[in-house]
Amino acid sequence: MRTFLLILVILVAKTAAAAGLTPVQKTQVLKIAESVKAAAANYQSGDYEAAGESVAASMDLIEETLQDAGPELFDVIAPAFPRLIKAQAMLELEGVTVRPFAVPVRPAVEPAKPKPPRPVVPKPVSRQPKTMEPALPAASANPFSSAVETISFTKTVAPILVEHCGKCHVSGSKGNFSMASFRQLAKGPPEGTVIFAGDVLGSRLIETIETGDMPRGGKVPPDQLKTLKDWIAGGAKYDGPSPDVPLASLVTVKPMTQNREEVVANKPTGNETVSFSEDIAPLLLKNCNGCHIGAMRDSGGLRMDNFAQILRGGDSGAIVEGGKSAMSLLVRKLKGEEGDRMPAGGRPPLSDDSITLISRWIDEGAVLDGESAEQPIEMMSALAWAKSATDGELNERRVKQAAVNLKLVANGQPASDGITTEHFYVLGGAGDGTLKLVSELAEKAWKEVSPFVVQEGVRGRVTIFVSSRRYDYSEFAKMVEQRSLPTDWQSHWRYDGIDAYIAMVATSEDKDAALKAKLISPLASLAVVMRNSDTPRWFAEGVGRVAASKLVPRDLPQVESWNRDLPSAFATMKDGAQFIKTDLPPEQSDLVAYGVVSVMISRGQRRQYDTLLRTLPGSPSFDEAFLNAFAITPTDYVTRLKQTSGR
Repeated sequence: MRTFLLILVILVAKTAAAAGLTPVQKTQVLKIAESVKAAAANYQSGDYEAAGESVAASMDLIEETLQDAGPELFDVIAPAFPRLIKAQAMLELEGVTVRPFAVPVRPAVEPAKPKPPRPVVPKPVSRQPKTMEPALPAASANPFSSAVETISFTKTVAPILVEHCGKCHVSGSKGNFSMASFRQLAKGPPEGTVIFAGDVLGSRLIETIETGDMPRGGKVPPDQLKTLKDWIAGGAKYDGPSPDVPLASLVTVKPMTQNREEVVANKPTGNETVSFSEDIAPLLLKNCNGCHIGAMRDSGGLRMDNFAQILRGGDSGAIVEGGKSAMSLLVRKLKGEEGDRMPAGGRPPLSDDSITLISRWIDEGAVLDGESAEQPIEMMSALAWAKSATDGELNERRVKQAAVNLKLVANGQPASDGITTEHFYVLGGAGDGTLKLVSELAEKAWKEVSPFVVQEGVRGRVTIFVSSRRYDYSEFAKMVEQRSLPTDWQSHWRYDGIDAYIAMVATSEDKDAALKAKLISPLASLAVVMRNSDTPRWFAEGVGRVAASKLVPRDLPQVESWNRDLPSAFATMKDGAQFIKTDLPPEQSDLVAYGVVSVMISRGQRRQYDTLLRTLPGSPSFDEAFLNAFAITPTDYVTRLKQTSGR
C-alpha cells in the first residue's frame, strides 16, 4: 500500500505543477497529496486506524475540491480514484472499515465561478467485521439498467471481452477476477471495481488495456478500445436478459481455449525404456519453464504446461511426431537444426544425453504414463517422484519446501522451527503458543473428519502455515500461489502432488472452536485428494465444505453464506458439462460442488459415496471410480441433479 500511495503523491504533485492550474487549485491538489502521504506513513507504521482516518480525509478533500471544479482539475485528481478504492480494500484486510469512495462524474465544462471550500470533517472510521462483498462505489448510471443504449453490451461489448479476455477471465478466473457474467465483471477482483459507469479515466479495465498490461500476449485494436470507452462513458449499461447469464452464451465468439482440436495421447505398451513422467517431464520443467511452462505469454504460441498442450504444438505446428524423433520439431530445435536453438534466453543447450533421452521417448511412440493428458506436468513429475519415495523422504521434502515458501513472504519468517505432530508440521509468523494450539486442534480435527473421508493411504505430514494477520495470509497466497484470495477467506488448502499444506489465520484472541472450524474443511479436502491425485478439485472442495457444514456450522460464518448463495449458483449453471469442464467461475464452482456432494453424502446415496472413496486409489481414474459407484458419469449426475431440482 505504501508504494502505490507514494507513487500517487508524486503523480498528483507533478501533474499539478504542469497542468496550468490556479494557485488555489494547486494548493488543493497538494493538500490531497499530503493527506494521502499521511495515510501511507500511518499504514507503514502499523497504525491502521490513523491510516483509515487519513484515507477518509483524502476522500473528503477530493469531494470538496471537485464540488465546483472543471474538467481540467478533475483530470489531475482522477488517477487517485482507483488507488483510494484499493487502499480502502487493503485496510479492510486489517479490519479497518472506511466508507466506500463515490467516484464523481467528470464535469463537461469549466464552472463560471468557484465556491469557497467548506471545512473538511473526516468521516468516522470503525473497526468492524468485514462484509462478504464490499459495496460497489456509486456511479453516474445504474450498470444493471435494461435501457437500450447506442452501444449494446450483449451485441458489441461482450464479443470484445470474450475474444480478448476469454481464456483468462471468462472461461477462467486468473488473478481471482472473473468476467463469466456481467455481474461478476461489474463486481471486479478483490482489489476493487474495474468499471465505473460514466468514468473512463477511473476505470481500471481501460487503464490496463491502454498500458499494454492486458490482455497478456495480445492487444485490443484501437477501434474496439474506443468502443469500450464509449460504452463506459455512456453509463456502462447492460441490455441482456439477466446480469447472471454467462457472457460466453451471449455471443457467438468462443473463448480461445476452445479453438484447437482435442488430442489423444498414446498409452504405454509396457515395452518402453523411457518414462515421460519420470524422465522427460523433469527435463522440460528445468529447461522450458518461464517461456513455455508457467509463462505469462505464449512464446511462439506454444504452451507445455500439460501433455495435451505439448502434442498440440504451437504456431509452427506439432513439435512431436510419435516414432519419428528426427522429424520432430522439438528435437530439431534442441539440436539447433531448425531456426533458433532452444532453450532460448541465454540458457545452456541440453546435453547430448538429455536430447538422446527425449529422442528415444519419441521413437518409442511418445507415450504418456501419467494419469491424464490434462494433468500439469509439474504435478505429474512430482507424483512420479513421490511414488518411489519413502514417507520420511516425502516429509523431508515438504519441510524444505515450507522454508522456501516462507522466504517469499516478507513477514512470513517462522517464530520458531515449527511444531511436528503425528500428522502435521505447523509453522509461521504466529507465536509459539498459537502454533502449539493449532497443532493440537489439527489432530483433533483430523479425527473428527473421519466419517466423511477415508484416511488410510494418506502419506506424509500436512504442513500448516499460520499467520497472525489477515494481511500476511493474503500476502502468502499472492507470493506463493500467485493469486488473490476472497476477502472472507480465513483458511484454504493446496496440493501439487508432493507438497500438501493448509494456510490459515490464527491469533491469540481466537477461540479454540473457531480455530478448529478453520481446519475442518481444508483437512477433509486434503484427505480426499492426497489418496488419489486424479481426484478433481471440485469433489475434494465439496467434501471439505460438507464436512464443515455438518461439524462446525456455528463456528464457521461462511457456512451460512454457502447455504444462502447455493440456489443462485446452481440456477445459473447451464448443465453438468459446464461444471465438470470447469467453465464456471471458481466461487460458483465451489458452491455447486458443495451442493452436489451434499446430495451424494445424503442417507439415500451414502453407500455409493463410501464405495467411491474406498475404490478411488485403485481406479484408473476418478471418472471410472465414480461410474462404478453411482452407475452414471459425473457430468450426467450433475445434469440430472439440476433437472430434478427444478432450477
